[in-house]
Amino acid sequence: MSNRFISGLYFECVPSNISDISAEKCPDYAQHMRGATALVTGGAGFIGSNIVDALLAAGAHVRVLDNLSTGDRRNIIGVPTSPHAELIVGCVSDAAAVRHAITGCSHVFHLAAMVGISQSVHEPDKHFNSNILGTEIVLRECAAAKISSVVFTSSSAVYGLAPIIPSRESNPLMAASPYAAGKAQGEIFTESYARAHNTHAASLRLFNVFGPRQSATGAYAAAIAAFLCAAQEREPASLFGSGDQTRDFVPVANVVQAFLRAADPRRNLRGERFNIGLGYATSLRQLLDMIADITDIKIPPRHLPPRDADSPHSCADISAATSVLKFIPQVSMLEGLCQTWHWLRSQANLQA
Repeated sequence: MSNRFISGLYFECVPSNISDISAEKCPDYAQHMRGATALVTGGAGFIGSNIVDALLAAGAHVRVLDNLSTGDRRNIIGVPTSPHAELIVGCVSDAAAVRHAITGCSHVFHLAAMVGISQSVHEPDKHFNSNILGTEIVLRECAAAKISSVVFTSSSAVYGLAPIIPSRESNPLMAASPYAAGKAQGEIFTESYARAHNTHAASLRLFNVFGPRQSATGAYAAAIAAFLCAAQEREPASLFGSGDQTRDFVPVANVVQAFLRAADPRRNLRGERFNIGLGYATSLRQLLDMIADITDIKIPPRHLPPRDADSPHSCADISAATSVLKFIPQVSMLEGLCQTWHWLRSQANLQA
């Protein structure tokens, strides 16, 4: 068995042989994946690669479809050499590539997408091909292959720039960007697919996910990744606006748990939507203080003007996910920050 970081904490290693795994070592929410074959679109990305690790650790065969435009081969370094995993380089907007990737699978986790509100505004054609057309193709091929379960990755962006706090799945949608509109459309596609073909499917509205493998680069890098990187480099952290903005920051380990729970066809879902977060908000100022506590590094903020596309507040009501999926976050924000910091330092040591 080869030792690697595993997102869910509750897996100790990635097995090189499925026979190495016992049911006792597998979390209850992952038992249904043992021996199954799953496709993870966007599986070389931040969240997708953490799902891949958890699936392999649960005893599943895993196939990754990723065009590597934003995904990173280093996130799935063990996939090409594993007898139970396969990387297919291709786009979800390519029906032939999707059809090939889905063949023989029983579960599909659809994460492949152009991520970023600003990019969707400036490159609407690319956004349409990836996020809207790509999702329709994935669902179409899932229907043809009679897939047992499909989980679509949605976003809290569907609630708009001034959401009701806490946000509930029944709240009106206020898509303020092509990205948000594409996610809302993907939810509709997923529900219509599930009802038309009487197939298990769900959409997860992810809030501010963070954790190991998240990129800290780019103009719209996630706050936690950017702040931890600033601490590591002993540089000021860019703070847009006052710092009083709040976010529901959720460790990726909890998100992985939610995906595996949502993929269990015994729940008999037909495209229901679920918020996935911790269920409480933290301000950016509080975040900087927490990072200073765990790193012993005080990073001064570099105050910059507010960004137009930023919502002042965001927080999930996770009661539906708790009730239906039995989702209970098992990794606190502080634990998630510590994990991410240790991972970031380990990467710096590897590159030294």
